[in-house]
Amino acid sequence: MTLHRSIRLLFLIGVLAVAAPLAAGCASNGFLMAKPKVLLYLPGLPPKPPDASIEVFQSQQPERPYQEVARIEVGDTDDNWSMKQILKKAREVGADGVLIVGRSGSYGVGVPVGTVVYAATESYGMVAIAFKYK
Repeated sequence: MTLHRSIRLLFLIGVLAVAAPLAAGCASNGFLMAKPKVLLYLPGLPPKPPDASIEVFQSQQPERPYQEVARIEVGDTDDNWSMKQILKKAREVGADGVLIVGRSGSYGVGVPVGTVVYAATESYGMVAIAFKYK
């Protein structure tokens, strides 16, 4: 192993040793609990009961025709918390289901070593479209 390669490897290990605890510290521990942001497309629908079933679609769209009701975004690092908040807001706006369309953000760290940049990124949160069947 060449000296240059050994230095790069040691540097990368050092960066990961620092970045890993920082990234873990960003994970939701019950403190962050980001509040959802709702952009209402179709106001005036009656809310659903708190225990109403909401269909969730992630990799496919509903087969039945539907109308978009709202865009719901939760920027938390805990996916379980984000999903609970999306479903809660979907019920509040009177939706029948939600279509998960992506993540709300990302963070990362990059470290230049010579002409190479070593980077690590992590996505977080969820963005969903709440809909009502026609």
